[in-house]
Order: sequence, then C-alpha cells, then structure tokens
Amino acid sequence: MKVLVINKHGRSLMPTTPKKARILLQVGKAQIAKRNPFTIQLIHGSSGYTQPITLGWNTNFKYISFNAITEKEELIGGELEMLDGMTERIIERAMYRTQRRDRLRYSTPKFDNRRH
Repeated sequence: MKVLVINKHGRSLMPTTPKKARILLQVGKAQIAKRNPFTIQLIHGSSGYTQPITLGWNTNFKYISFNAITEKEELIGGELEMLDGMTERIIERAMYRTQRRDRLRYSTPKFDNRRH
C-alpha cells in the first residue's frame, strides 16, 4: 500500500509509505489533499525528483493484469476479469437491432387514411 504525494505546486511525486506519510502529517510538513485515493500535499518545497517507472501488463482471454514497478519495488499491481459470454451478447444485440429495423421499415399502415 502506498500513499500518493504531490508537491506544493500540485505536481506528482513518487508515492511513499503510510508510515512516512503519517510522520509528515504529524510534524506539519504535509496536509491531506484527497481522501480517495489518499493523497498528501507537501507544504514545504521539494526538489521534484522522480524515478523512472515501468508499466507492465499481461493480456489473456479472461484476465488482464498490470503493474507499475521501479528498480527497487512494485508500486501498484492489479488484475481485471473480463466479462463472460461477450460473443453471445453481441449476437443477441445484432438480432434485436435487425428486428427493430425490420419493424420500422416494412410495417403495414396502422390506420386507413389512404385515398384511392
């Protein structure tokens, strides 16, 4: 678990640990910027140094996994599960669309107001 950090000008810095974030808040060097996701904003100036981050992902038929890592540690990681039965849903949607178009284009007159 990491806590997001922004500098006093609103630019993103490297995430920190919850322990270090608590210490910064208690000493008065930071304030809470957002609650969800929990983000602190530094009150004093900082150098703005950031490390290079690599984003990796692995796509599969049912799952998509991702992670953001630096040279030392993994910052964030997760996995998304894809919906089941997408082929059947697409076919069903096309069927309903075809029926709807056929009803609208070739419907017989609903009332008799035609002159001969």
